[in-house]
Amino acid sequence: MEATEPWIIVRTFSHAMEAHMAVGLLEGEGIPARIRDAHLVTQDWLLSNAIGGVKLEVAESTVEAARAVLTALDAESRAQRAQTLQCPSCESPDIAVRTPTRLGTLAWIIGVVATGGLALIAMRPRNHCRACGRRWG
Repeated sequence: MEATEPWIIVRTFSHAMEAHMAVGLLEGEGIPARIRDAHLVTQDWLLSNAIGGVKLEVAESTVEAARAVLTALDAESRAQRAQTLQCPSCESPDIAVRTPTRLGTLAWIIGVVATGGLALIAMRPRNHCRACGRRWG
């Protein structure tokens, strides 16, 4: 790596901690990396979107290697998340997750406030196993 070699942004993050973890991973693989705008985002996190987030930079000669390491990390993270969500009864990974809509969430909040918290009892389970039919969460 030359002393005057330009640094290229390979990824941006909303939070500085994510960027620091990525730098640690890259440096562990022998790829020098640095972060830009972490202090600004840490001081005022609302500026993160305005300035384009926390930037992870690597030397131009190591861009492809850095992207390969980060892509492998993303694939591993997705695989781990997929393994962690499985039915507690039959351990099937064939799970349907109910995601609430904005209107549903608003109605739920109003119901909880109006009933003094009694609406929490009527909460529907979020997860449904397609294999055995169990509902939980």
